[in-house]
This record gives sequence, C-alpha cells and structure tokens, in this order.
Amino acid sequence: MPRRIPAVKSAVALTLLLSLVACSPEAGGVTGVSIDDKGQMVVVTAWCGDAPNGLSVYHKSEENRSVVDVEYRAPLLQGGVTSVNLEQPDNGWRISKGKAQFDPGRTYRAFSWSRTDGNVRSFGSVSFTLDSAKKIKPGHVLVQRYNEEISGEMDVLLKMADFQSEANAYCAE
Repeated sequence: MPRRIPAVKSAVALTLLLSLVACSPEAGGVTGVSIDDKGQMVVVTAWCGDAPNGLSVYHKSEENRSVVDVEYRAPLLQGGVTSVNLEQPDNGWRISKGKAQFDPGRTYRAFSWSRTDGNVRSFGSVSFTLDSAKKIKPGHVLVQRYNEEISGEMDVLLKMADFQSEANAYCAE
C-alpha cells in the first residue's frame, strides 16, 4: 500500500500542473510605455496575429491585492501596433470602467488583453509611475525584463523597431 501514495501524489501534481497550463492565457505580443508627440505617456502594444481588444491598469493595495483603476476598450485594430493615451484616450479607444486618475508615486501595471469567444490572450504588461515618462526618449518604449542578479524586474528602453520585433517573435514560436 505505501507504494500507491507516491503514485497518487504524482497524479495529483500532474493534474494541477496541466490545469495551470490550460488556464494560462496565450501570449500574443508585448506591452510597454512610451511618450507621444506631445510628450504625454501612452501604453504601446505590439502584436502578431489577433489584435488586443482591451487594456487594464491596476495597482497593488496595501494588502497586496490587485485594484483595477481603469479599463479601456480598443477599436477594431490592424497593423500590429497601437498606443493609447491613458489620460485622454483617442483613436477609437474609450474608457469602459473606472477613471483615468493616477497618483504620483504609485506604481501601476498596464496589461493588454483580448477576450473573444471565451478565450483570453495576453499581450504582456508593463509597470510604470507618472515619472516613468522622464526615462523615455522619443521613439523608444519602456519595458521590464527579469534580471537574475537582482531577482526581479528592471526597466529596459527599446527602440520602437526592436519592440515590434519582439511581438513578431510570438508568431515564429
């Protein structure tokens, strides 16, 4: 009988692992922060395949819970890259939930997504503060990358062409 317990534990672990993989959203692109031609901060998403149809911005509460500040709905997108001005959405983007009020000093995370026919597709996320725009040069996008040395994310500036190339890599996988 003792030999059955490891087999049962293995079966349970495999079932849990498969359910986590099945629930993970399909990756479809990358999301970053940039500045528009007026110097205002925008969230930029580049994709391959089906386009995103929404964007959420949230922050962590003192209890470490995700609090959605604002959600945006996208127009029908084409072309592989889009941007949305968080405070004054334009080009067909609209606020569908919440308010675009951002506090100085608070860290936010913007997450681009697509929900269609019960499927969820992720286009990545990016953390930012209102001061993030100071780090960004025109034609560049701020993203985060995991750094093993610091065991966490660090800011990286990419040229727009490199940012778009990363999204195109999702089609090659």
